[in-house]
Amino acid sequence: AGRPVALKFYDDARDAGRATENLRQALADPDMLAMIGLSASSRAKPAFEANGKAIAETAIPFLSSISVNSIFAKYPNVFTMQASQDDERLPAMAAFIRHMNYQRAAFVGLKDILFSSALGDGLKQRLDASALVADHRLASQGNALNRADLDAAIADLRQKSPDLVVVAVGTARSALLLNEMVRANVTPALFVTGRIEMLPEALVKTYPNA
Repeated sequence: AGRPVALKFYDDARDAGRATENLRQALADPDMLAMIGLSASSRAKPAFEANGKAIAETAIPFLSSISVNSIFAKYPNVFTMQASQDDERLPAMAAFIRHMNYQRAAFVGLKDILFSSALGDGLKQRLDASALVADHRLASQGNALNRADLDAAIADLRQKSPDLVVVAVGTARSALLLNEMVRANVTPALFVTGRIEMLPEALVKTYPNA
């Protein structure tokens, strides 16, 4: 309507504390019309826990990119551009595993990363108890994986021989995990989360059933 709109950008630098403070500052702006962004669920959860009352009171539209929609389900003014992990991704993955008749699935994810832990927890709830033979949550160190956790997971997978492994350790770390699995001759079918175009081409060729 001929009125200028000012855009303010807040960078949390992948830090949960800064994400929480950024959201607090944005909500304190009396001229704010809408908010767009906030993607990582691990940073979104504490940000919403700290600022939930203000989010509800402002009632302004908040278009996020959060996939774990249980974080914001009680806020009618918060939406997401991502597929819902709770209502879309998990049911589709569980249905796929059953449809393909995998009987011995395993999950390898990350500790303290909400997207990954929520995915593993959701699969445990949706699959029969006997269908998930292993569940490993690895500690991460940047783009690396904790060596002790990784070795323990590989040894357990080798012993239990799953027919499918769901991998949710982040795209950059997936190559490390898959290389170690190949080296240990643990090569079941894979269901890999993340961006497939970021996986090394040689690894994709090694794992045609991923």
